[in-house]
Amino acid sequence: MKNRNQQNIPIMTTQLSQQQPKPILPAWARIILFIIAFLILTTIFQIVGLLLAGIPLSEAGNLESGGAGVLLILQLWSLVPLVFLVYIFRKYLDRKSIVSLGFSLKNRGTDFGVGLLIAVLLIGGGSLLLEVLGAVEF
Repeated sequence: MKNRNQQNIPIMTTQLSQQQPKPILPAWARIILFIIAFLILTTIFQIVGLLLAGIPLSEAGNLESGGAGVLLILQLWSLVPLVFLVYIFRKYLDRKSIVSLGFSLKNRGTDFGVGLLIAVLLIGGGSLLLEVLGAVEF
């Protein structure tokens, strides 16, 4: 006779038992489609970014004169189509959630701490090396 603590209850269930929907296209086709869509959308968004920054398209090759603000605007306008495409491809072509890419924050405190420590060591070490070599002045 089994007591309540010894019942046949599965200890752990896996997600493998759940049937995941298969992607619409094979991996190689999704990669090529993503690259083409990214290049087209990034070009469009960077043209919009140039126009918002007040730079004529004829002077787009000489962005250094515009300063860091112009480069920041262009980089942010490149980020928008990237995030949009990743969301669309992940949801509709891969048929998976964005969280399944590893964006879950549960039980990640140690990972954040180690990543922060490595970043501080890399940036601090690089700055120290540049100071020792005389390549930068603080």
